[in-house]
Amino acid sequence: CPECPTCPECPTCPETPSTPAPPDLCLGEASQGDSRQLEALMDLAQEGAMAGRAIARRANGPRAKTLSALACDHRMALRRLSAAYFLITGKRYAPKCAAPALPASLAMALRQQFVWEQQWERQNTQAAQATADPCLKELYQELAQEGALHAGCIRSLLEQMG
Repeated sequence: CPECPTCPECPTCPETPSTPAPPDLCLGEASQGDSRQLEALMDLAQEGAMAGRAIARRANGPRAKTLSALACDHRMALRRLSAAYFLITGKRYAPKCAAPALPASLAMALRQQFVWEQQWERQNTQAAQATADPCLKELYQELAQEGALHAGCIRSLLEQMG
């Protein structure tokens, strides 16, 4: 006989319908718990944009252009965070922060903004680690990366000032 009589019969797998896992939903009502964090980050982004504009007005030439670009990045961050907040809550949020007090000298103002950028990076990194929403996680990670780049730009400007 061509078949081996001593070989056990192969087990059969139970029939289970293969249902794909549902996709991760982003920026929906399930992320309501992230709204307070978003509000705090929007306040910070507004603060960063205001400080950046004020510092850029003190500078001239290429320095002013670089600092204006950093302030623009924070205005864009505020818009991105605002859009996420609206998608999650269905409400608009207006940041409530006063114009930051800046030191009189440009170098000291840049030093203060350098520290602020590091704090911005850290706040976004912590928010990324704390959220379960994959879209928010990605947004926070991108904003943290921008904070690190901004701190590097400010350090470079201070190096050029000597």
